[in-house]
Amino acid sequence: MPDRIIWSVYVAVVALVLFVWFQFGGMSVDPKDRDIMLGTWTDDAGLPGNSVRFYLIAHDLPGAPLATAFEGRATLIRHLGEEKAEAGWNYGSWDPLVLNLLVGEKSRYAAIRKLDDDHILIRFGTDAEEMYRFEALDHRDTRRLTRIGREELP
Repeated sequence: MPDRIIWSVYVAVVALVLFVWFQFGGMSVDPKDRDIMLGTWTDDAGLPGNSVRFYLIAHDLPGAPLATAFEGRATLIRHLGEEKAEAGWNYGSWDPLVLNLLVGEKSRYAAIRKLDDDHILIRFGTDAEEMYRFEALDHRDTRRLTRIGREELP
């Protein structure tokens, strides 16, 4: 009987926590916007010819014929002080949306916020603690990017 009471209390607490979480907004990033950065973007106020392209590469998983893994990749032209840089990325956080980037041997982070389907705010940084904060985009290094190309999901 005591085990049944413990489980009932546990379920009630979990339900209460979820209820409160959803009442106060839940996740601030809509799940369908987690891939908003996929595509090619330019900073209208940046260097001529600049662009950032985020895309995914599909890989079959050995021994799992029905599963597919996706590798996040990025090409940055005239960003981060380089003429052209290739990077790998993964999700660091969905709320706020932050990508972990590996550019060459350097770890960087990209905080991203959707403005609309064709515009995002983005800020690149090297300090994880700073970049994972909700106010990371309230900074002078934040750039407004305009979509110049769409990327189809593999």
